[in-house]
Amino acid sequence: VYDVSDYMHEHPGGYEALLEASGGDATQSFENVGHSSNARALLTPYCIGYTKQTPENETADDSGDDYRSSRSFERIVIYFVLLFLMNFVVNIRWTP
Repeated sequence: VYDVSDYMHEHPGGYEALLEASGGDATQSFENVGHSSNARALLTPYCIGYTKQTPENETADDSGDDYRSSRSFERIVIYFVLLFLMNFVVNIRWTP
């Protein structure tokens, strides 16, 4: 895992290239460009950690989608609960 935020404006390919590859596994993007051994050596000070290796034909589990869908479901449930409670309160308030 690399934090290249301090290097973004020095990157010869422009900071946009780094932004496009950010937030995930940028290994393939890095390899496709064909970086030199000097470029690889420049990475050393930007290393901030390591990830668990996965087989090449298998991708890491991206639980972000699950989290987003569970948050959407949670919001829908909250919406209907609030709607029910408001209806209940209104009916109690104006029922003779």
